Amino acid sequence: MSKVKRIKCPDCQNYMTVTVHANGDAKGCCKKCNSIIIARQPSENERLIKIVKAQ
Repeated sequence: MSKVKRIKCPDCQNYMTVTVHANGDAKGCCKKCNSIIIARQPSENERLIKIVKAQ
């Protein structure tokens, strides 16, 4: 079963909706800047690393 969730677009900061599936994968498209967001749930053997760009 899928759920719909509102998040901010990482590119333009506009609110957008993504569909979150039962396995944790999420997919959506920003209507303002047309960015496509695809997020998947990491497996137990994967590690998440967040990279922040200094300004």
